[in-house]
Amino acid sequence: TNLYAAGSQPSTLADGVLSLFSADFDTRVDSTDGHKFSQSGEELSIKRNGQLLSVERQGLPDGDTLFLHLSGLSPKKYQLEFLPAGLNGISAILVDGFLNTKTPLDLTGKNTYHFEVTSTPASKNADRFFILFGSSGPLPLRFISLSGYWETRGVQIQWEVADGNNVSKYLIERSQNGTHFSPINEAVANHEYSVNYFYFDENANQGINYYRVVGVGLDGETTYSSILKVSVPANSISFELFPNPVRENSTSLRIRNGVKGSYRVELYNYSGQKITTFSTTLSSDAQSVPIILPPSPGIYFLRILDPEGQYHRISLTRL
Repeated sequence: TNLYAAGSQPSTLADGVLSLFSADFDTRVDSTDGHKFSQSGEELSIKRNGQLLSVERQGLPDGDTLFLHLSGLSPKKYQLEFLPAGLNGISAILVDGFLNTKTPLDLTGKNTYHFEVTSTPASKNADRFFILFGSSGPLPLRFISLSGYWETRGVQIQWEVADGNNVSKYLIERSQNGTHFSPINEAVANHEYSVNYFYFDENANQGINYYRVVGVGLDGETTYSSILKVSVPANSISFELFPNPVRENSTSLRIRNGVKGSYRVELYNYSGQKITTFSTTLSSDAQSVPIILPPSPGIYFLRILDPEGQYHRISLTRL
């Protein structure tokens, strides 16, 4: 397990520890364990029976707890890196005592957990983190990705999960400071191995918005995604459709106060299938562009990419 100080690019390795597991070892601290020697700056240790270790040899971790010990941390961003090997048939959950979160660890590859020490004293508690080991039953929920971007009138959010068979629902949460989150919507879980979910936040605040997704298990246990940061620009550019709803086979897209240059316009149906795409050039403060619609009634939406790389979205109804 490694501790990185993430304030610089690339992140700086601050300290690391090693845990060795075998049926031939036990929980006693003896001469086969490596005691921690204090150093200046940030330190990461393993805490066992009141002693701090840099190398620990213990029995197989099924049902055990690995206590991490932090010291010398200052207010900035950090990350923990876990590099497991040979832990077959075991599950592991990282508990963050400050945020009160539980994050399943993938014991088949590298895991990275980002955290921040703030002005709140509890954020740098020495015993903030510990790892719970158990027998591997159903695989714990894993968040594979969380992404989002600004579109006209809101933020489009997408997340992908795996091993979500024991999840009942997902809560989408938003924050303005990245620390205190409130739920804004929820999605019913789809019990397949790998699933993509989407949510469009029409009430995003101007400026920086932070998002995370919470998986709520059938037993009430919660699993948190990483935190997503999306910038919402000031409402300068505007897109209007007239008419909307549309009774004929065409409507008009009016662009106001946009950056002059090329705009890519994509038309999608309600199922997310792209119907057509074209480009138009904005050369004045206001300009209208004809939009040809398919004959089938239904809900459609336009996805527009402006010259600055920002996406915008408008829904329309074909009667």
